[in-house]
Order: sequence, then C-alpha cells, then structure tokens
Amino acid sequence: MAQMDRPVTATELATKTKCKERYIQQWLGFMACSDIINFEEDDSGEEKFSIPNDRLPHLSTDTGDSNAMWMYGLPILTGVQCQLESCFQKEGPNGIPHESYGGFNEFLDLYGRYGYAEKLIENTLMEVPDVAKQLEGGILMCEIGCGTGFLLQTMAKKYPRSQFLGLDIAARAIDSANKEARENGIKNVQFEVHDAHKLPSDWTEKFNYVFLTDVIHDVPDPKKVLQEIKRVLKPAGTASIQDFPLRRRVADNLKSPSANTGYLVGMFYCIPACMNYGGPGYGPAWGVENWVEVMKDVGFNVKLCMENSAHFVCSK
Repeated sequence: MAQMDRPVTATELATKTKCKERYIQQWLGFMACSDIINFEEDDSGEEKFSIPNDRLPHLSTDTGDSNAMWMYGLPILTGVQCQLESCFQKEGPNGIPHESYGGFNEFLDLYGRYGYAEKLIENTLMEVPDVAKQLEGGILMCEIGCGTGFLLQTMAKKYPRSQFLGLDIAARAIDSANKEARENGIKNVQFEVHDAHKLPSDWTEKFNYVFLTDVIHDVPDPKKVLQEIKRVLKPAGTASIQDFPLRRRVADNLKSPSANTGYLVGMFYCIPACMNYGGPGYGPAWGVENWVEVMKDVGFNVKLCMENSAHFVCSK
C-alpha cells in the first residue's frame, strides 16, 4: 500500500497484492475505523484508502520498526494466553517455560533481517564513535543473547579486521548461527552456547566490546550478568546494553511510541519467561532509572543515550 504512493481502492490494492478483494475490503475497513489509515469517499461513492506519511515508518516492516515487526510475533504470544491467565492467579504458577513459545527464536531472527539489525548497529555505533574506530582497526567483540546471530554476522562482514563471538543459551539458535556463517563464508565470527550468569573463568578481561540488546530485562539474575560483563571486559573496554526507552513511572511513558509494545511483550513473554526460572520479572518497562542504579551498583560508569532506544554505555 505504501509503494502505491496514493489513495487506493480495495480493488486496486487486491490486484497489486494478489489477494482476495473481500479480505482486503474487510482489512481496510478495520484499519480505517481504527484511525490507523486515512479514508476518503468521492461524490460517486468510491472509497479510497491511504497511509499518512508520518505513519509510514511505523507501519512498514522493511524499515525495521519494532511496532510493525511485532505483528509477526503476536500469534506466538497469544498462544500462551491460557497459561498466562493461570500465572495471574495468586496460587498459579510463577511463569511460563521457554518451550511454550514455539517459534520465538525464528521470529526474532525475522525481526533482525527486516532492517532492524542494520538500523540498530548504525544507531549504536553513532553513540560510541571510539568503538566504531576500534572495530575498523580490529578488536574482539562479544554479543550476549545473539540468537541466530544475524546482527553479529552483519557486523563481521562490515568489520573484517575484528573478531566476533556470539553467545546464547539456546543451542538450536547457536547451531543455526554457525551453519549460516559457514555457508556465507564469514570467517571472523563464531557462536557458542553459554549461560551469561557464569561465563568461562579464563575469559577475565577478554573482550574490548560487549553488546546486548533487549536481553538484560529477561535474564533471571540481571545483577549477576552485569557482574560477568564487567569481569570479561578489558580495563578500557565498553559495553553497549540496549533496552526499551521506558521510565519507571507509567505517567512518564504515556506518550512513548514504544510503551504499548514494551508493556504488552513484557506481560506475555518477558515477565513470565523470566519468573518461571526464578527471576524478578523486571520486563521492558522496569525503567531506565532503575537500570542505571543497578549498573552503577556493580561498578560501571554509565552514560545513558535515549536518542533511539535506551542505550546504556558502560565502562569500568
């Protein structure tokens, strides 16, 4: 619809997308009545629909916008609705195991491939220009919670002089990441299964740069993970910890474009998946102020950048 760059009829959109017109009619009606897209009717009664220009980036999946991409994740989240209802009950279970979220790693992989990874890398490195220069010269970087590794493979191709190591607790995701890296001939990246709460003892002061995105609020013991990150960083190293740009007070989040996604995903996935394994269940909306306090408690110097996401730039 965005590609047509003008108001269109249901017939035109159905032809363009090779879809059944009746389904397109119903979808357009829903979108217009929800005030998501524009509607107009001429004197002859012909109905046309268009996307407001200011909403295009948020409704187009190829821009890497999180709100649009999460539409693909909704079936996974709603699949645990009955389990989630039980978790709400005082005598119910604390949380939901990871295996109940079938296809979640595959969704996160898709999320990265639709432009999000490239956008995240660009925005992050703009806020740590010294790290960007070091990557060009050659350093050792680690991503914790790498999933299927698309972001790190993208960086490995962009910075061939540097070495990259991706870590995740999900063995299936790591197998997929290593397989793809081999198939693409990327020699300067590898992936390993590790628990971020207890990294190998001989990794002390190993990495120049450690990176996490939307991970720290999910782990059972965030403080322990932060302590491990600090331990494995070189004395002059940097950690980029990305998370949702939400405050601890609901009042401060009311106008945030990422608040609805953060609260929703936190309720359906982040909090129950964390609490199932004994974690506090902070979720994406715990608040950047709280995270700064915890990071400082473990001994980090913290610079918070809020231009795009919440980017905690941590150094020793």
